[in-house]
Order: sequence, then C-alpha cells, then structure tokens
Amino acid sequence: MILLPTLLLTWSSLAYGLSSHAFHALGPQAVKLWRLEKILDPGAADETPALAAAATAGVIQSNFTQPLDHFDKTNKFTFSQRFWVNAQFYQPGGPVILLDGGETSGTDRLPYISTGVAAKIANATGGLALVLEHRYYGNSIPVANFSTDSLRWLTNEQAMADSANFMANVNLSAVTGIPGDFTAPKTPYIYYGGSYAGARSAHMKVTYPNLVYGAIASSGVTHAAVNLWEYYDVIRNATPQMLGNMTVDFGFLNLVNYIQQNFVSRCLRTNQTIADCFSTANDTSLQEDDLSQTWRPWQFQVCTAWGFFMPAPPAGVPPMVATPITIDYLSEICKQAYPPGEHFKVPPLPNVEDVNRLGGFFIAADRLAIVDGELDPWRPATAHSSYAHLPPRQDTTLRPFKLIPQAVHHYDENGLADQSLEPPQIQDIHNEEIAFVKAWLKDFKPPKH
Repeated sequence: MILLPTLLLTWSSLAYGLSSHAFHALGPQAVKLWRLEKILDPGAADETPALAAAATAGVIQSNFTQPLDHFDKTNKFTFSQRFWVNAQFYQPGGPVILLDGGETSGTDRLPYISTGVAAKIANATGGLALVLEHRYYGNSIPVANFSTDSLRWLTNEQAMADSANFMANVNLSAVTGIPGDFTAPKTPYIYYGGSYAGARSAHMKVTYPNLVYGAIASSGVTHAAVNLWEYYDVIRNATPQMLGNMTVDFGFLNLVNYIQQNFVSRCLRTNQTIADCFSTANDTSLQEDDLSQTWRPWQFQVCTAWGFFMPAPPAGVPPMVATPITIDYLSEICKQAYPPGEHFKVPPLPNVEDVNRLGGFFIAADRLAIVDGELDPWRPATAHSSYAHLPPRQDTTLRPFKLIPQAVHHYDENGLADQSLEPPQIQDIHNEEIAFVKAWLKDFKPPKH
C-alpha cells in the first residue's frame, strides 16, 4: 500500500542530498531509499550494483512447494513459493523471525531481514530472519495468467494456509546448513507483517496459534472496509495549518494528482497511450490478464475481500477529494477488469466480512503485538482507529499495544545499519519490540511429542 506524496513524513527524507557514499553508509536499507528517489525523480541514476548487493548480502534464496488449493484435496496442482533466509544472527535455540512478503515481490522486503525490524529482532534473540513471498506476487505465481478464474485461489484463507504449511514443514536446515529442526511448533516462530501483511500477521496468530508463537502486526489493516473515506481525513487533520492556506491551487493540484494516480498510472501499467486511456469509459485493456499485469492480484483482493475504496467524505466533513468520487465510481474497475469467469464471479462489492470475522478492530491474542503510526492514513482500518470509538486497550508485555508518535505506515519495519541515524521514535519502538519478544521467548516450551 502506497501513501500519498502529501505525507512525505517518511524515511524518504533521508534520501535527498545524499551522495552515493552516504547511501552506502546507511546499509541495506539504502537501496529502498535510492529506489524511492528514482520514483520521485525519474532522471536519477539507478542504484549502484554495490547497493543492490548490500540488500541481499548473506541472504539465501530457496523455494518451498505449496498446493494450489489447500482445501480441495482433489486438486493436485502445486507451485513454488519463494523465501529468503538470513542466518548470520543465528545462535542455537534461537527463534525464526518470519516477515510476510505481503502484496509485493518478496525482493522488496529483503532489506528488512538485513537491517530492518526482522534483522534487529533476530540479532537480539539469536534467530533466523526470513521473508516468505505471498502467492501470486513476485515469482510465487501458481497460475498461467491473471484472469478472473485464475485468481480465484488468491484468498486470505489460502495465503494463510501457505504460511502455516511452510512453518510446519520447511527444512531450513537443508537451506542454511545449520543442524536442527526449524519447524513450528518445535521452534518458536515470531510472525511480522506491515500493512496488509500486518493484518495477515494478526490473522495468523488467531487462526494458527499452535504454529505462530508470537506476532507483530504493524499498521495491520485488520478492519476491512468498503468505504475508507477516513484515509484522506487523517491527512487533512495531520496538516491543518497547511491545508487551511490551500484553496484554488490545491483543488487544481488535487485534481491533477487524482488523474495521474488513478488513470494515467493505470494506462502505463496496461501499456496504453494517454489518448487511448481517456478515449472511453469501457477500458477493455483492463481485462488484459497476462502475467505482466502485476497490478491485477492486489486489485482483485481489493475487489473481492478488502475494499479500502477512498471516496469523498460524508456531508459536513471538509473534503480532500471531489464529491463525485463515490464508491460506485471507484469500484467500477472491479466490473471492468474482472468479467465473470467460468468458475468464479467477483461480487458486486467486496465481502469484507470474510476478513472482519477474524477480529477486525477488536482482534487480540496473547503474544500478539499491535503497532501503529499516529499519522498513518491507514490507521482508521487498524485497531488504533480514532474514528471507530473503540474502548481503550492496555499496553502490556503479553499484549503490546503501541502507537508510534509522529509515525506513518509500518514505520518500524525499516532500519538502518547505523541505528543512531534512525528517528528517535523508531529506535524506541525497535527497543520495545526486542524487549517484549525476548520476554515471550523466555516462556517458550517446545512440545513434548
């Protein structure tokens, strides 16, 4: 999930004005900053080979065979799920820190097991740090195309079953050369995810408590919603003075930005010209379903289960998008991009109850940490929502409930080689996460049989 440029209260600020040498000083995380600068300034140079190599130094890539359908035993199809392991921190008896790849290629997550949150926790606990790529993303693609029918195995339940099967059966000893049984529950698994993957982290803890010993849900969007108008309202409230001075100019820029993000960028994804893009509302190019259409898996998840459409707010709330931007308008892509298949039909609106039945705003379990950012526009979909009028929760070691001040989307997932360069609140939350994970591990007892 990508934040609007309006909230560049992020690590991206570190990228500006840094020389190549300064980037190298930041360690593996620098490759993400360099790529972010490339997005903001297409004229910038690509990352150097040394930076790219730093992001994967000491990391081993492997594959794990998964069934296409965990719940239909007559379906014998399988696929290879990629994962990566960093074993440099391991000490005998240490845990496995599993970082969920979420809705992107797992390669995008590799810095997090080198200097990010998974690396920091693994270093402090003598653990293995690994990234598990999500089905239908990166190279873990189980189908020949992204048609409506082919996407029908892209569900929260199937993806959770992938993770459970991996933890229960993976042979990490063969991958790393380290002797031992690293399957759950014989080895404690600490499951970490941010954003959509953060919701999955919480869902894994409540669905597979026998396999997931502990979990950290960072900016976990555990409350799926068809209408997430609050997203823009968080931005509005985060910068009231600046927004108060924006009138006509802001309205024009908002329109341009909306067109760029929702139409022009879509054209680029589907290899259309700008003229072709705006020539008709019936955009047949949206039905192109070859594997190069990498936008289709997440949009399918949005249309079937998660929602998160961001229309204009209710009457009486100052808008940041134009009032014609409605749910009907935003969900039109679901009808255009995913025509009914022979075996599956996308619902008229996302079935968010499939997600929310796992706990929604109220999801909780022992050894499940809820970590969110104070200024995160996605916060209204988390257990820290200030819009849902939720009862207060205690922050305890067994059930941590942390709100990072002046922080945005899964801010804690990042980390730098030189911790002193990190924002103070990120240093603080990393120290807190290490402390409660260590406390959890003190109580771990492997099964007797």
